[in-house]
Amino acid sequence: MAALVPWLVIRPSWQIMMVRQVNSLTVVQGQQWEGQKKIVSRFETALCGTDLLPVSKYLFSAAGKNIRPRIISAMAGAVNAHREDKVEMMMVEQKQDLVTQMCEMYHTASLYHDDVIDNADIRRGQPSVPAAWSTKHAVIGGDFVLAVAFNLLAEIDSEEVTSCMSRVVKDLVEGELLQMSGKVDTEDNLDLYLHKCYLKTATIIANGCRSVASLSDSSLADEAEQFGREIGIAFQVVDDILDYVASPEELGKPGGGADILAGVRTAPLILAARQSPRLRRLLDEGTGDCEEIVKIVVEEGGLEMAREVANEHADKALKAVEGWKESDCKNDLQEIVKICIDRNM
Repeated sequence: MAALVPWLVIRPSWQIMMVRQVNSLTVVQGQQWEGQKKIVSRFETALCGTDLLPVSKYLFSAAGKNIRPRIISAMAGAVNAHREDKVEMMMVEQKQDLVTQMCEMYHTASLYHDDVIDNADIRRGQPSVPAAWSTKHAVIGGDFVLAVAFNLLAEIDSEEVTSCMSRVVKDLVEGELLQMSGKVDTEDNLDLYLHKCYLKTATIIANGCRSVASLSDSSLADEAEQFGREIGIAFQVVDDILDYVASPEELGKPGGGADILAGVRTAPLILAARQSPRLRRLLDEGTGDCEEIVKIVVEEGGLEMAREVANEHADKALKAVEGWKESDCKNDLQEIVKICIDRNM
């Protein structure tokens, strides 16, 4: 395992001006999202007394970042602030809450399946589902979570939401196949890497934001989706930076150079390789010297360049909602952007 190395935080002007000072997800993570209880309650109703119940509840009982539901919930409130007609607002908010639950179920179901594909032993600081039970339990558990999520579409009863949520599943599958193809890991192609970030991470946030906006004020749906797309990409780039500097214990999943050991090229490595012939040679040779690769990435400024990429996408997210009506929820969106960028876990 590579030694941990410090990295430089490059803060754009909008971060310096931010009033609320939160530099990690610790506060967010410590506040349990209320929707988790609703999701677990759905499982308990559907699976009372069956062996699948503890498997389906497992990752929802562990402490996750909860960043997706907080983004989508804040987006719903920011869009609702534009509504002058408050009639049927309660029904709109209930459907928006269902969208938020769906997105978190989609994300968590993908973790069940990812841990099978990646042979991961750790998830959210505890044994993964395959490690705690078996790969079969993980596959079936993930499928069940998806099935419960699909059922919510009938309650939401919206063609736009159905379209968005179907797109998410397509994107997640396409993103996993893209990663399995190895194309991102054999080419110096930052755009392809960022596309993978969208497919595997940002699509849930982007389509979730579009969905809650369409339920309230469809004129804001494009900007809401753009916010979700950009902050989702920024979040994943920061995640990939943390793979170089954080331990598995800090991340709650494999870290400390896990991407390098798996042969996965992310933004820090792609950008550093452009500066270093030696690093390109090591990658071409397929060396497993993780510590040496991390050292070169740091020396060549790969972490700082990757952070600049994350900051660029965070700026685009903020600009997407810049002209929106001022509200507490709009402020929450701005604070969440800062949390996503400045986090250390």
